[in-house]
This record gives sequence, structure tokens and C-alpha cells, in this order.
Amino acid sequence: MDCVERCRGWQKRVDSKYVHLTTTETVTNTGKGTGGVSMFALKLARAAGLKVILSSSSDEKLSRMKKQFPNPPPLTVNYATNTEWHEDVLEHAQGVGVDLVIEVGGTGSLVKSMKCTRRGGTISQVRYLDKQDPSQLEELLPLIFDKRLVLRGINAGSKHDVDGLCAALSAIQMQSDDIIDLVCPFDMADEVIEYIWQGRQVGKLVISL
Repeated sequence: MDCVERCRGWQKRVDSKYVHLTTTETVTNTGKGTGGVSMFALKLARAAGLKVILSSSSDEKLSRMKKQFPNPPPLTVNYATNTEWHEDVLEHAQGVGVDLVIEVGGTGSLVKSMKCTRRGGTISQVRYLDKQDPSQLEELLPLIFDKRLVLRGINAGSKHDVDGLCAALSAIQMQSDDIIDLVCPFDMADEVIEYIWQGRQVGKLVISL
């Protein structure tokens, strides 16, 4: 499973100046911008020399990310305290917009993600964690046409993708221990799942067998 998640992260890497890791708040969970997939994408983006804009509903988590990755720290946006968070993203990207959005929310955040993407930019839809409501997508087609956006779905990828990721990780000697939140024995699996449902994790959770 970890290899699959890494593959997802590798598929999201492009030669862009900006990367925006975007999240949305669900009914029971918040802070998905600091979950396992987003954190691995953050690592890959930084390794590629990209400028990262990280969003979360938790100022505490955003502050932690700045301290954990200080050189340079990621730019941050709190979507819970600012419902027009896409405007903050645009401001961070000098008004032009980001080159790539890592979108995990779905209908609740997709249109705003498109609004803060540069003309000709890409939105990679990795997940759709929010409660889905098609009525929130009224501006989707006009934005795709007017801004010439690329909206693509991301899944686990192929063996070729995994081989490319592994080769890249070996070449840059990238470690992932700094994005592992907890390592727990199997008999604590129920507690780990509850930890995830509460939206408390920052990075990957590992259950040892």
C-alpha cells in the first residue's frame, strides 16, 4: 500500500514553479492537506525544487509543517478560517495562479482549486473526500474552457511509474521517516483507524506486523 501511495505522489510531480496541495473539510475529519498522500507529494515537490502552498483547516498543523520543513518553509493557507482560500493561494502565486493543484476534496473544493490555477495549469484529482454535491460544479466547464485547464484523475499508476519513482528516490536519497506520524503494533489497529477518522494525523501512519 505504501508503494501505491508513493506512486500516486510520483504521478503528481511535474516541472512546475508552484505546487498547491489542497484539501477540503469533511463532516468528521479535517486537515487532510497534512495526510499521507499530501505529505508525500510535499516531499516530492520540494525534492524537485518546486514552491509549495499547503492548505489545512488547522493552524497548528500548518505551523508544524513550517517548522518541520524550514528551508524554505511552505507557504500556507487555512481554508477553515477563510472560505475564499483560493484568493490566498493566488496571492501566494503572485496573482498568476499555481501550475499544479493536488486536489483531494472533490466538489466542495474543485472549482476554487481551478480558480487559483494558472491559465493552462493542471488539477490532479487524487481523491474526493468531501461529501459530493454536483450543484457546486456550475462553474466547472466555463473555467476549463476559459483558463484552458487540464483536469485529470490520478490512481495508483503502473509498474513503470513505480520503477520511475524508486529510481528517483534512490537518486536523490530521499528519506520518508520525517513524514511518519506514528508507528503502532497491529493490536492497536482500531486506535489508529480512530486517529485517522479524527483527522489528527500528520503524514503516514504505520502498523507493524
